[in-house]
Amino acid sequence: MRRNALSPEKFRGLFLKDSATSAIAFPNDRRNRRRLAVHWPVRLFGRIGRKSVDSTTENLSSEGFYCLSSIKFKTGERLRCQIVMSAATLGLDTPIVLECHVTIRRVEHLERCFGLGCHIEDYSVGDGSLPHSAAMP
Repeated sequence: MRRNALSPEKFRGLFLKDSATSAIAFPNDRRNRRRLAVHWPVRLFGRIGRKSVDSTTENLSSEGFYCLSSIKFKTGERLRCQIVMSAATLGLDTPIVLECHVTIRRVEHLERCFGLGCHIEDYSVGDGSLPHSAAMP
């Protein structure tokens, strides 16, 4: 039997302080939400005509995520993205795909790439059968 039910409550529960999953809490951190140090594949889609960018999350909260990109994006830019949540991490038989609309809140110029702080504006949850579709209009 396939287990693929990840309700919004269960997703948000990953980030609660009493969650069995360990969360990161840094002293003097300006963020209001706890972050999980998870390394899940993420695909970022910009405007039409621009190639998608594949990356991996460095950390994730209920409000956003941080990832590294070979392509520079602008602060304030809105993107569509797909985050593939590992089935093994969640105790499911198939991966879960979060289809998100995000706003780039922070761009860090690193030595060989760019660090992106992305705020999740909205999302929908699907299973691993979702296609990696085209860019935002």
